Amino acid sequence: EASRRLSTTPPPLGVADPCPSSSHVNCIGGYAYEHNNSTAPLVSDSKTTCAAACGGGCCDTGMMDCIDITACIQKDSSNPTCSGKEACSFFSSNDNNKPIITNGSCVGTFACFRLDAGRLSGVYNSCIGNGACRDAYCPLIEDSCIGGYACANIGESGVSVGVLQNS
Repeated sequence: EASRRLSTTPPPLGVADPCPSSSHVNCIGGYAYEHNNSTAPLVSDSKTTCAAACGGGCCDTGMMDCIDITACIQKDSSNPTCSGKEACSFFSSNDNNKPIITNGSCVGTFACFRLDAGRLSGVYNSCIGNGACRDAYCPLIEDSCIGGYACANIGESGVSVGVLQNS
């Protein structure tokens, strides 16, 4: 699993499903899709938001937590991910990358708001606190950025600061 998380060349959408299992919500543009990177919505003839697909385990319903996000988001009601007002909204990913957000990451108001994922492989047990990773740019965030605005604005769009681990 460690080599998967540190991969710098993720599979493009439609090639392989990077979402680990049904314990994650496969989000594309803020909507939930079937696992296998299908472009078919979870509910036939309609779109299910990521928040609705999370069922309380991620992306708080009514908090606009996961607007326009493309990622695999872990569902865990005991340790929710992307939780807090607009916690993961406008989380961007480029190059058809689909990062994994897990282990109670992106918790707090605007915690991962506009996090520029670029070729981000994932956010693991990180970005906890209001604005913790807001407007940041980094390829991997693991066990880092704990506290209000801890890593906010780190890096510039297109200029990564590198991997953040245990910091």
